[in-house]
Amino acid sequence: MKLDEHINKYYHNLNENDLYIWKYIKSNREACKSLTITEMSSRCHVSRTTLSRFVHKIGFNGFSEFKVTLIHDSQTPKEDYTSMKKVISLYNEVVHRIVEQNCDKIFELIDSAENLYIYSSGILQSTVAHEMTRIFVSAKRIFYEINGNAETNRMIEKITPKDVMFMVSYSGESPEVVEFAHALKIRNVPVVSITTLHENELAKLSTVNLYTSGLVIKKDDLDVSYTSVTSFFILIEMLFLKYLEYRSHKEQ
Repeated sequence: MKLDEHINKYYHNLNENDLYIWKYIKSNREACKSLTITEMSSRCHVSRTTLSRFVHKIGFNGFSEFKVTLIHDSQTPKEDYTSMKKVISLYNEVVHRIVEQNCDKIFELIDSAENLYIYSSGILQSTVAHEMTRIFVSAKRIFYEINGNAETNRMIEKITPKDVMFMVSYSGESPEVVEFAHALKIRNVPVVSITTLHENELAKLSTVNLYTSGLVIKKDDLDVSYTSVTSFFILIEMLFLKYLEYRSHKEQ
């Protein structure tokens, strides 16, 4: 699990001091890789005990484990990677992450929900939502698609804590997405977020998080730049295959 995943997952446990520590580490990741716990606590203007408590709050057994993750996250791809290699690496990363993730909580929510909804806020997100709706039909799980503010305003009073909302967002930061997630949280509606992997408000507000990876491919000599989004579709297909395995094990 990457460091940003830890922050999103345990954000509700963090106090003002913890957020101050995270702000420093987030802004100085490269420098923090070589710091001892004493040096890092000094840079953050907190005690060793406070820093150690922060590390435990975000799911690590100790400072050493935290440092390993910090160092691993800070590693950057080699400059001589071709665009093709970058994309293949991204796809492998998405597959590995979802295979390793325990998705039982998500599947329990799907099976127990009175109604399943999936919200999308843009063209890409809508396409992903539509594909997820399509493939889950074969498992007799029906998702109702919600697109844009007009539908959220109409649906918010109808959705209950017995329903489940999936939310697809590239950044997890757009105001309309965050506002809708806040409204659902107030109503105790379970939310499963699908975003690119980074610290984001939607993930913090959600019950369970799913992550994919974003990658911008540039070819300066051809004046070409585009964002690879196939990873979203890989994620939902792998999620569906895991769901089928989950159902098979339950019925044995």
